[in-house]
Amino acid sequence: MTDSQIRPTGSVTPDAVECLIGSLMFSSIAEVREVLRHVTDDDVDFPASTVLASIRSLASSGVIPSPQLVGDDLQRRGKRTRQVACWLASATTSGACSSAAKHYAGAVVAQSFRRQVESLGDALRTASDGAAEVDVAHLTERAATRITSIYERLQHLRGGADD
Repeated sequence: MTDSQIRPTGSVTPDAVECLIGSLMFSSIAEVREVLRHVTDDDVDFPASTVLASIRSLASSGVIPSPQLVGDDLQRRGKRTRQVACWLASATTSGACSSAAKHYAGAVVAQSFRRQVESLGDALRTASDGAAEVDVAHLTERAATRITSIYERLQHLRGGADD
């Protein structure tokens, strides 16, 4: 486990998702389980969601999710495509600090929160023109529940701070 960020391999600066997954692959099972209690596979897009699902599966089985074992799990389940393998390699070499996994997770869940808010706004704008009022109300209620759930996970990751 490292307590400092190292330079990523390659010329592209990794994003928060790559750093999160990179850090999880060098964290203890307990740390992975704790962080993933607050991060869902829906918080990230493909191919990160496929890799995250493998990490979650390994950790829940008591296996340390190293890059090699994640790759093996992906292969075993038929999920190791070229795109997924390249993304896994990028996350592995992201230079992420394993002790910052919870902070990377906060950044990832914050992005998910904002995407969901934007999606709700777009859906409401579209629905406001012609949908039945009851349908708009149901759409709003379901989306608000989802957004509130994401916000609660985000607050847990950030230590309850309401900034």
